[in-house]
Amino acid sequence: MGKRYWIFLGLGLFFLGQNLWMNPLPYAVKDAQGWSFPLFEKWNEPIRKDPRQTYRTYPKQIWPPLPFHPEKGIKESRGGMPPFSRIDQGPFVHWLGTDVLGRDLLSGLVSGLNYAILIGLTSMVPALILGYFLGFLSGYFGNHRLKISLVTWILAALFFLIALFYAFAEYYWISSISFMLMLGSFFLPGKKAKSLPLDLIIVKTIEIFQSVPGLILVILVGSLWGQSWWKLALTISFLSWTVFARYVRAEVLQTSSSEYILSAKSLGIPWIRQCFYHFLPNLWPQIRVIFMYGIAGAVMVESSLSFLGIGLPAEAISWGSMIGLGKSNFDHWWMLFFPCLSLVGFIAILHGSRGKQKLKLKTKNVLPSDKTISI
Repeated sequence: MGKRYWIFLGLGLFFLGQNLWMNPLPYAVKDAQGWSFPLFEKWNEPIRKDPRQTYRTYPKQIWPPLPFHPEKGIKESRGGMPPFSRIDQGPFVHWLGTDVLGRDLLSGLVSGLNYAILIGLTSMVPALILGYFLGFLSGYFGNHRLKISLVTWILAALFFLIALFYAFAEYYWISSISFMLMLGSFFLPGKKAKSLPLDLIIVKTIEIFQSVPGLILVILVGSLWGQSWWKLALTISFLSWTVFARYVRAEVLQTSSSEYILSAKSLGIPWIRQCFYHFLPNLWPQIRVIFMYGIAGAVMVESSLSFLGIGLPAEAISWGSMIGLGKSNFDHWWMLFFPCLSLVGFIAILHGSRGKQKLKLKTKNVLPSDKTISI
């Protein structure tokens, strides 16, 4: 197993097991009636706001390593406590201090990492799929190879209007189905078909999207639709697909004249199979680099908006909101230093993970090559 598999395995265990090591509920407590397990069963004790009540009540307890909730502060910790502060006996140590609202800073950094990875992946995966598909269609079919009948045009326009209507009405599942039907209608057979300038349409669409100021559009969408992490992620994805589409289009235009592509066309291999079995293995190493940089950009956009107070909801703890709160309380240096360090370190890891590697062009039993590209 390579290094990347261990990284994804570690991230998976981190998310799945987060409630096991960061939780204000103890693993187990013991009283006169025996042991009980609050973390794994429904427990009616009033400890969710302040876990120290449990520590004072029960003689024996087993606690998680981080017994704090990232969004709930403790009264005695308000005003900002420095790192390694202990508010009571037991495991209640604020390793990185607290903010002015009494919330544990380390728990907040973990919550910020959750939002960073969640928004980064949720925004870049749809952008990658849409950008690769449109870029491939633009470079493969060009302006004359795809022929569409008048009936197909009418169906595509109808499905597009339906998708647009239900998108504004917030019936997103109906809008998604209508959009997929619109794409599928372009490949229906019909009589009196005419050439569709697909390359010209997609290129002009990319130019229009890239001329729109992204940050202003994200702010506008947030003010119209409300603050939500998935709405923010979809907006970033809506603005990021053009980077993938431009690169894929250029590479498909260059690779289409290769011998193995011409051989595949002469053998009658369908274009959809060529898309995934002939083009994608060659393009994937570079797409992977763009994907990593895109995650870093999405995290920076989210942090910038949360810093301004217009990104995630007010109750969500992200690195941007923590930096904004630390800027307002500059005398508490830890409130600003640790969130900034986490953000810069996360971006540096994403940029350095693929930036200096030599990427080998690989194909799946099609084109053996030892050519490398330095990024």
